[in-house]
Order: sequence, then C-alpha cells, then structure tokens
Amino acid sequence: MELDLDSTTNVTKGKTAAEFDILIHKWMKRCVEAATLPTLIDIFKPILPELINEIKECHSQGEDYMLQEFKKGISIIVKERQLVEKQNKLDDLISEAEKRDKVQIQLVPTPEQVTNGVIYKSKKDELVRLQDMLDKLTDENYELMNKVREEDVKKQEKISKLETEIDQFNKRI
Repeated sequence: MELDLDSTTNVTKGKTAAEFDILIHKWMKRCVEAATLPTLIDIFKPILPELINEIKECHSQGEDYMLQEFKKGISIIVKERQLVEKQNKLDDLISEAEKRDKVQIQLVPTPEQVTNGVIYKSKKDELVRLQDMLDKLTDENYELMNKVREEDVKKQEKISKLETEIDQFNKRI
C-alpha cells in the first residue's frame, strides 16, 4: 500500500515527506475500512445466503479498486502541488534553524512583564480616578469655603450693624 511517487518525480523524499506518506497510508486504510465487510455480509445474508463467498470477493475487489483510485488521486495532487519539493524545503529550513544560534533578544514579553504591565495599567487608572476625585473634592471644598467666608462676612456685617444699633439704643437711654 505504498504511495510510490519516486517514479513520477526525481526528488528524494525527506523526513516530512516520509511522515506525510505514512499519514496518507493510514488515511486510505481508514477510508477503505469504513466500508466494512461484516456489515455488507449482514445486509446481504438474508437476501442471498449462498453468495457470501462472492460478496467477500466483490468486497476485496472493491477495496483494491478504492486503494488504486486513492493512490492515483493523491499522486496527482502531490505532483501538481509539488508537495514533496515543498516538504523537502521545509525540512531544509528546519535543519538550518536547528543549526543556528538561538536568538538572544526576547521579542515577546515574559509572563511576568505582562503581569507587571497589567498591574501598572490598573494602578495608573486607579491613580487617575483618585486624582479626579481629589480635584472634584478640592473644587467643592473651595466653593464651600467661599460660601463660609461670604456667610462670615454677612454675619460680621450683621454683628457690626447690630452693635451700632445697640450703641445708638444705649445712647438714647
């Protein structure tokens, strides 16, 4: 059940292409197994009990035909899309990457940095909220203090007016 692409292409298969072939073989096997013989026998046994051997032979021929058609179709797809060459290129890129030194610069923040950033942002937001609250309270306080001063001035005016009236009253008496 080997998918023979070596005869259609002059490219030798790399690791990824070989693993892909294994995967394709498993897939084809599972597809063929989907049409199980016991189910077919159970269906046809009541109708044609004497033809069980012929049913098994037909099933075997059907499996072979399905496998041949799968192989043809997959070979065409692999050839048209140049999968073996692309998989070999991928293998080359992977081997080159493994040979290179690891990157020393960290491009992605660490989880601790992300956590610190989130904490910083929430603290900054809280600080802004508290500063706004302080500004509002300060404004209210100035307004209230101005009212108190105005009331105090009015009170002083009334007191001075009352004192002048008391003085005038005392003078009259």
